[in-house]
Amino acid sequence: MDIINRINHSYAMLSKKEQTLALYAIEKSDEMADKDIRGFAAETGISMSTISRFVRKIGYRNFEQFRSSFEAPSEGLSSHIGGNPSCVKEKSISVYRTYQEVIREAQEMVDSAIVEKAITAIKESGRVFVYGMGSSGLTATEFRQRLTRMGLNAFVATDDHMMAIHNQSIRKGDSVIGVSASGKTYEVVESLKSAKSHGAKTIAITASHGMLSQIVDYPMICGHELAIKEFINSQIPLIYAIDLMCMLLFEDNRLRWNLERTILSMDAIKSR
Repeated sequence: MDIINRINHSYAMLSKKEQTLALYAIEKSDEMADKDIRGFAAETGISMSTISRFVRKIGYRNFEQFRSSFEAPSEGLSSHIGGNPSCVKEKSISVYRTYQEVIREAQEMVDSAIVEKAITAIKESGRVFVYGMGSSGLTATEFRQRLTRMGLNAFVATDDHMMAIHNQSIRKGDSVIGVSASGKTYEVVESLKSAKSHGAKTIAITASHGMLSQIVDYPMICGHELAIKEFINSQIPLIYAIDLMCMLLFEDNRLRWNLERTILSMDAIKSR
């Protein structure tokens, strides 16, 4: 098992500092064969005792054995180019780490009081409208499907034309949810403004402190716009938010029963 495989196999069990050591070692792979533990500690700002625990966790007896693993050409990481399995492993660790950071940030930013109020509004609504465009439109569609399976009277609009049509019928007692990673999508922001003026409760699911979060009743902010730009999938924090909301909705006995009944009906159709 080469160094990348060892790190990939153990990464989830590493502490945050140990994960930093792992990724630093990969980044500096061409230089690692010449390092000693003191120098490595000085460069990373992490204690030698933590480094020793790290190398043991990934299967090496000591730092010397860990350092020596970078000497063999077959394990030189920086020389690997696209298509090489070790390069794929390296990227898989990078993606995994990004997922961890994005989800951790989403969890830390969630305002429990806002979420509880949003859940109450949804459960008390006669109708629920979910608006989103582009990639956020796909997330909005997924959310609407889940709400419908729970027996809620839910609708989705993923273009400005359908949003305008729905807004003609929105009234007090409805809830309108705007899904926008950037929080700046003009059509979603304007539609939520209109819905609020008609007396609907408005909710934002966003990963930014954009305009959308400023004009709704219940802004669910679960990320930073900068983090979105650094990673290709801007929907991860939004999906985290709707997963959380669905789990909370599922605690309602009526909604849980509706979902279970829906699943039973679907299973019956498949068995025919």
